Amino acid sequence: MNCINCGTAVIDKFCPNCGQRTIVKRITFKDTWLDFWAQVYGFDGLFLRTLRDLTIRPGVVAKTVISGNRVLYYGPVGYFFLMITLYLVFLSMMGLDILDFMKSTQSSFQLEGSDTKLSQQVSQQVQGFIAENIKLFSFLFIPIQALTAKYLFFRKSGYNFLENAVLPLYTAGHLNWISILIAIGFKLIGAPIFDPAGGGSLFVTIDPIITILYFGFSYSAFMTYQSKIKAFFKGIGVSILSYFLFVFSFSIVVAIVFVSLKLLSPETFDEMIRPSNNH
Repeated sequence: MNCINCGTAVIDKFCPNCGQRTIVKRITFKDTWLDFWAQVYGFDGLFLRTLRDLTIRPGVVAKTVISGNRVLYYGPVGYFFLMITLYLVFLSMMGLDILDFMKSTQSSFQLEGSDTKLSQQVSQQVQGFIAENIKLFSFLFIPIQALTAKYLFFRKSGYNFLENAVLPLYTAGHLNWISILIAIGFKLIGAPIFDPAGGGSLFVTIDPIITILYFGFSYSAFMTYQSKIKAFFKGIGVSILSYFLFVFSFSIVVAIVFVSLKLLSPETFDEMIRPSNNH
């Protein structure tokens, strides 16, 4: 029997050259549904296994992938973008605007002197830009985490830069499940329940704590050349320091951009910060 795809002689259930099945059944709804989940999203066990193990042993997942096993788990980059896409789709399905949701459940980005009207307007422009490019900003956070781990906290790990990026990609992607849960609570209960005092959502505190602890937990099993406790607290250090480095770097870029606009194109600058253009 020859393969119906490539013509190679076949004596087994699958073609040894291209993987095509020898016996092909007629297309049914069930087969189409299973193929959709299996081939597109890897729900033939790959995704669910990745989801489970990133919850209970994320450091082991990263070590497994770095060691060369690339078929046991969903790839770090693929998982990162799949989860952030799922998060955005979920917000859309629930009718939540990402900018409004970010303002209600997260700490707002503020520049120095944020009590001034100008700085508040600039902050609104920045928040809008971040919301529109959330995938890019989430991804740009990864290199800073990898560099912080490699050169400051785990210099003796033996991992190169890209290998140090594997765990942050997995953790950042997996933490989108927390964001989805927050979105569900926000939609069902509403911000006033989270913030009875009106001083900021309860999740402004809860979300960062979960993130920090999950980072420490992840590194405790990832960096096995030292004790789990030491790796745990160093992982927390990576999470906190990389966040401040990211905010600091981004603040400098924002300041340079707005100062440049103010000097080179005052009309454009005035148009950008005009209240009527802020949403």
